[in-house]
Amino acid sequence: MLRPKPLKEVLQQAVSGPVTKCLLLKQDGALLSFAGDSHKEAQVTSAIASNLWNAYHANTGAIETGALGEILMDCEEGRMLITKVATVLLCLSADASAGFGMMRAKARALVAYLEEPLMKVSMNTTN
Repeated sequence: MLRPKPLKEVLQQAVSGPVTKCLLLKQDGALLSFAGDSHKEAQVTSAIASNLWNAYHANTGAIETGALGEILMDCEEGRMLITKVATVLLCLSADASAGFGMMRAKARALVAYLEEPLMKVSMNTTN
């Protein structure tokens, strides 16, 4: 079982410099944990990230091939990175000055750290 406070502390480590939000969400958009801005902003970002991820899958057939590793986007108000970790999504949101390389490095570090515990949780919930 994942504990909310340590999980939020792990996500908080990625929120520095131009990175303003770090979210862990289900593929349906339900927010599991976040670090950064307000809860309302995190919910909106979660919904947007989920819709982008699912729209890409629906229109490219990436579900069958497993080809989608991450989405990097330039948005009007900044940049966003969405990637999968275990059975959930990880989203980093940053201002426009953030480099995609730095965002990818932070995301990969979080994925490496969270993959195993999140897989255990997902296996326990499916049994």
